[in-house]
Amino acid sequence: MKHTVIATALLLSAVVSAQASPGRNRLMCRADVLRSKELTFSPIYYHLVSADLLIVPPDGHAFQATVEKLMPWQAPPPRQGQKFKFRCDSEAWRSIFR
Repeated sequence: MKHTVIATALLLSAVVSAQASPGRNRLMCRADVLRSKELTFSPIYYHLVSADLLIVPPDGHAFQATVEKLMPWQAPPPRQGQKFKFRCDSEAWRSIFR
């Protein structure tokens, strides 16, 4: 599953950089949670969350991605219908649930 996340992050950064001008990397992408679930076998005091996301870059060509992430047990997991905004670069992809 980690390979899927890495491939999606690389695809997202490639799409944005291929169509971007030098100042365009500040544009925001949107992620809509389609489905999410808490998986078993997570470390103590953490949730292992899997979420299916619809990623919409500024150019409007949406695509789906699945993300798995360990989250502290105090943080609420993403829920269906929730929306996130993040910068369209590969570094911002890692912190999508913060």
